[in-house]
Amino acid sequence: LTTEKDKSSIKNISTEKNQNTVLDIQLTDVTGKILRTIRSSQSLIKISTAGMAKGLYFITVKDENSIQTQRVIIE
Repeated sequence: LTTEKDKSSIKNISTEKNQNTVLDIQLTDVTGKILRTIRSSQSLIKISTAGMAKGLYFITVKDENSIQTQRVIIE
């Protein structure tokens, strides 16, 4: 799981996954409130952070075999 911010308000999430694997992705704030939920079978997912306050967030990616969480700072 890799995240990076491009020049706009988009977070790019790259995952190493098997073909045909469906991913459940959640963007949460520090209190655990779910802000965005995405279900995708793509290995590159873009999440808009437009309108979100600066601060610490978490992106959690779940597939059938694992759960990965990464901290994300929105500046």
